[in-house]
Amino acid sequence: SGPCSTSSINGYGCVVSSIACFSRVTWLYLMKNKNEVFVVFKNFHAFTTTQTCSKLKWPRIDNRKEYINSQITVFCAKNWIKWELTTPNNPTSNGVTEQYNRTLCERVGCTLSTSNLPNAFRGEASQTALHIINQCPHDSLRGGITEDIWSGKSTLYDHLHIFGCEAFVHIRQELRNKLDAKSIECIFWGYSVEGEMGYRIYLHHPRKVIRSCDVFNEAKLLKSNCTSLESTKRMKFQQQSTIDSRIISQGDE
Repeated sequence: SGPCSTSSINGYGCVVSSIACFSRVTWLYLMKNKNEVFVVFKNFHAFTTTQTCSKLKWPRIDNRKEYINSQITVFCAKNWIKWELTTPNNPTSNGVTEQYNRTLCERVGCTLSTSNLPNAFRGEASQTALHIINQCPHDSLRGGITEDIWSGKSTLYDHLHIFGCEAFVHIRQELRNKLDAKSIECIFWGYSVEGEMGYRIYLHHPRKVIRSCDVFNEAKLLKSNCTSLESTKRMKFQQQSTIDSRIISQGDE
């Protein structure tokens, strides 16, 4: 889908999602433009073939122009892949993907709202939401967890943190003076992709993303959200009290 009205900080404005029918595990690929679909499809084919030791046989593909091109057609013919195109302008023919996209959009919106971050962080918020979705029970699996069925390993939850919370990255001794601060305040920006270790951390100055596994301060974000919620409730109560007093004064007249 895409392009989005607001690109992410890294310049990504389009996404491609792929869902496994059996395990319902989902992959999300961020792109800067739709011309990268063929490269993403080739990488996805190589990844699934290597991880499952089986071939990609019959994918169901959205009926969009970026999928129906000569490059993908030739690639599928060489690898004996027989695809199935959905009905044009009929989202119900690809209902599983459409429901997933809606769920992902809602979770990304809630994540950005809770963390008080702008829409430019939607790319990393999407990856983080996807990471959580793949580790949750699924109705079609009778309560089974998608990541467990896909990988064959039990899911662990001790590594999860709140997106957008305050994080502190340790500054190595050779990079600071004796009286300098030993850590720098950052933002937790999500989890590392496959093949990497640590967490993705966003630095304010300079604006860049690094990988680290240091200290998180989730209590500050939770406290600020509770404070803003209480102030919102207090404001609504004051507005309602003002309206009620006006109605009573008009009744007395």
